[in-house]
Amino acid sequence: AYAGDKANLYKDLLNSPDPYIKRIAIKNIGDEGFVKLAGRLLPLLETDDDNLRHDLFRALGQLRFAPAGSAIAGALESDSWTLRSVAVKALASIDAMAYLPHLVQGLKDRDWWVRLNSARELSSHIPEQKLRALIPGLNDRYAAEILVFAIDEKKLLKSRGTGQ
Repeated sequence: AYAGDKANLYKDLLNSPDPYIKRIAIKNIGDEGFVKLAGRLLPLLETDDDNLRHDLFRALGQLRFAPAGSAIAGALESDSWTLRSVAVKALASIDAMAYLPHLVQGLKDRDWWVRLNSARELSSHIPEQKLRALIPGLNDRYAAEILVFAIDEKKLLKSRGTGQ
């Protein structure tokens, strides 16, 4: 195990020319909660490397780094369903209420996984009554169904002692 200053190590590794090393540093920054390094991740969001962007979104979401929210929200227009899916999770972690319109937009995504992740994130972060009040205005049968599913799933898992 590394016994030195991990924050300084990760800061140095972010400058690595090897994308794999850079991605490991980003993942560890998020997993280990190094909020003080979050600002160093923002400029990296301008990459064309979708794998790097996935890792950045996850880490910035884990760190609940609000200044990254608008850049992450922009990814909901991406052609990549995996990027959109990671984006809804990150936005919910950063501030689900502030990004509620984006998360609701995710319920209507063309990809089922984005819809499911949006619904699960909404049910994890927003009170049930508020979510149920949104259902009639969705005007999308599948968005409504997946949101009801996520609400019911959360209640079932909670009743079994395995959910939040």
